[in-house]
Amino acid sequence: MSVLAEHLAAEAPVLVLSGTPESASSGRTGRPFVIEIKNWMPAKGALIKRATTEILFSIRVFLALLRRLRREDVVVTVTAPFILPYAVVTAAKLKRARSVLIMHDLFPDVLVVAGLISPESFVAKAIRRANCLMFRALNTIVVIGETPNVFFF
Repeated sequence: MSVLAEHLAAEAPVLVLSGTPESASSGRTGRPFVIEIKNWMPAKGALIKRATTEILFSIRVFLALLRRLRREDVVVTVTAPFILPYAVVTAAKLKRARSVLIMHDLFPDVLVVAGLISPESFVAKAIRRANCLMFRALNTIVVIGETPNVFFF
């Protein structure tokens, strides 16, 4: 993502909302301007704590986007944390900005393969329904994978 942001910053102003500690910009020009969003990530085994912090981070990003997005903006997001794309797409829709999702993982499939939920569970079905709404609201979806197929929506 940082390479993409650097490349885009050569063409237009780029604002990056980052959950990485000490990532905020320090007055650099001609580069992406980075605003650090408070974030904390518990150990991988602490699933409830991780889910809570991911939800709180996504809410903080949503609120930051509501303050900063303009109609002519394009917002680019990734699939981690898994709640983040829903927050970003919602903020973009509310501000009438365009939205792009770069898909690294597809939920709930990742959770099913990891054995955390069953494919027919209520959670899996709810995530699939939420995905349908999100995918329809997106302007562009970029799928990262090994297959060299190209699809245009």
